[in-house]
Amino acid sequence: MKKLLLNFVALLVITSAKTQNNFPLPTDNPFWTEVHGMLWSCYTIGIHGYCEGYYCQCTMPVYYKSDTTINSVNYNRLYTRGVCYGVYAGGQPPDGCPFSFNFQNPEVLFATIRQDTLNKIVYILDNNLESILYDFKNIKVGEDYPQTFNNIHPDTLVVVAQDSLLQGNIYVKKWDLGIRNNGTISDSGFVSIIEGIGSTFGIVANLMPPFENSDHLVCFSKNNVVLYPDSAYNCDKTVNISNLITSPVFSVYPNPASNTLTIVTANASKGTGMLRISSATGEEILRKEIKAINNTIDISMLKCGVYIVQYSNERIIETVKFIKE
Repeated sequence: MKKLLLNFVALLVITSAKTQNNFPLPTDNPFWTEVHGMLWSCYTIGIHGYCEGYYCQCTMPVYYKSDTTINSVNYNRLYTRGVCYGVYAGGQPPDGCPFSFNFQNPEVLFATIRQDTLNKIVYILDNNLESILYDFKNIKVGEDYPQTFNNIHPDTLVVVAQDSLLQGNIYVKKWDLGIRNNGTISDSGFVSIIEGIGSTFGIVANLMPPFENSDHLVCFSKNNVVLYPDSAYNCDKTVNISNLITSPVFSVYPNPASNTLTIVTANASKGTGMLRISSATGEEILRKEIKAINNTIDISMLKCGVYIVQYSNERIIETVKFIKE
């Protein structure tokens, strides 16, 4: 009987291990909270006009919300929203510019992904092209980290260690990464990849040591149970957004867009505001002053991809993303 009981317990352990996904599925009801900061990533309007040179940091919940089928392939869509804080990075800001300001990002599409659970691969759709986001099967200690969408230095990023992490009632694998520089490992363990969660920098954040950027995963929960950093952590899904949301003052449509983009600022204050369109990497594409009414912008010259639209005046600053298809 004792031997039979031990075999039964072992079977339960094996069964539990098999049900653990390398990356959460929508049915797991997963929820990530990430923080991302970048130097010179936002601007605002001061007393005398345009103010730039700010370090901006956003706290962003990430969650599944919808699915889509592209070329007969099913994908899951992750969405995000967030609250952000900007602070002038050069000491004393120019005359008429604020030292700091707050703003909020409305809900936008964060990533379109699909999973090959058999081969332990997560794919991301970027500019209508599919790339590997995570390759859990080929993460091996002492070897280069697999070439992925978020690995921008595939020849220097190395897996330096593997450990186990308790996630709920099971142990999962955690791989620590470092940078190889002239044969020497530096920044050992600056970021980790966790089975069942993703990167400790955030799901799609670049796996590179912080320089002018700062990225980290604050917490992760599944089916409303916090699994990272630990079960005692208070993982706030609202990130205080409920205290900031008011009537919409800025939006764009259609989204995705092809040739034209309509900028809606109907609830903004009267007068004019500054419109700025930039690429996902921060390169400014367009900057112009617009009236606080609906405006239509020609975007036919833009390449397909994700762009950031920012509108600001003396009272508000709002940022949204749109997809050019």
